[in-house]
Amino acid sequence: MVPGGKGRHLTADEVIEQKLALDQAKETEEAEKKTRQEAKKVERAEIEEKWKQMLVVRERECVRLREAGTRAKDLPKKPRRPLKPKPKPTEDVSDDEDDGSGSDEE
Repeated sequence: MVPGGKGRHLTADEVIEQKLALDQAKETEEAEKKTRQEAKKVERAEIEEKWKQMLVVRERECVRLREAGTRAKDLPKKPRRPLKPKPKPTEDVSDDEDDGSGSDEE
């Protein structure tokens, strides 16, 4: 807000309002970030739980196959641990809108 990184004592009403708006925007962004992090955490936990269930099913299948006389090298492989979920892309509406300028028309 202040050029040169030097502190200033600002008392103008516009500057104070601008500072409050910046602080409020920062708090809003931090709250949104925290919400996104919590959503990611929940999604990771769900993926992890599904993977653990797949491991249990595989283990039961391996026990059944071993009892049937299957060789160890012929047993099904362990399911791979899933990757962390990637962030979902956000859509930018302003790029998709057609302003109707008629660039195709001559």
